Amino acid sequence: MGLGAVVPLFGPEPLTHPAFAFGCAVVALSMGFGPVSGAHMNPSVTLAALLYGRIELAAAAAYVVAQVAGAVLGFGALLATAPAAGAGSTLGCTLPAPTVSPGAALVIEAALTAVLALACCGAWAAPADATAPLKIGLVVVGLIYTGGHATGASLNPARSLGPALLQKVWTHHWVSIVFNCASLY
Repeated sequence: MGLGAVVPLFGPEPLTHPAFAFGCAVVALSMGFGPVSGAHMNPSVTLAALLYGRIELAAAAAYVVAQVAGAVLGFGALLATAPAAGAGSTLGCTLPAPTVSPGAALVIEAALTAVLALACCGAWAAPADATAPLKIGLVVVGLIYTGGHATGASLNPARSLGPALLQKVWTHHWVSIVFNCASLY
């Protein structure tokens, strides 16, 4: 859902489109899968849950495998249906803006992802709250508004891996992997 909002049908889309598409996707998936599995869609959030003591190591590892597989399959489905995607495309790739160095991108992504993990930890610590999916979705919207122009605001290394892998775009991809660990320190 989120990456579908960046398919350039009529030219570059404003940041509003992916911000709300990703935020709404988080709300929908959290409401649907939260009661069953905790709605783990992001290795960074899964790592936070592991460190927070919400899940066991074996479950965390299984979730990360499923998250990566889902990201690759989901982006593959988008590529199959996106008219603007093609050879040489960077559709959906998390790339720093030309004025943002890879080091700065790492700091920005780590900070954004740390805020997402902190919001999730806050939701886990609070009494059961039916509005938690909406709150986390709005956090995602705000984080994408905050860092989207600078780094693409991936917030999710699995989400970044799907487009990079299927389009063979590895430029500064290490930032997406390293921020997963850096955001929790």
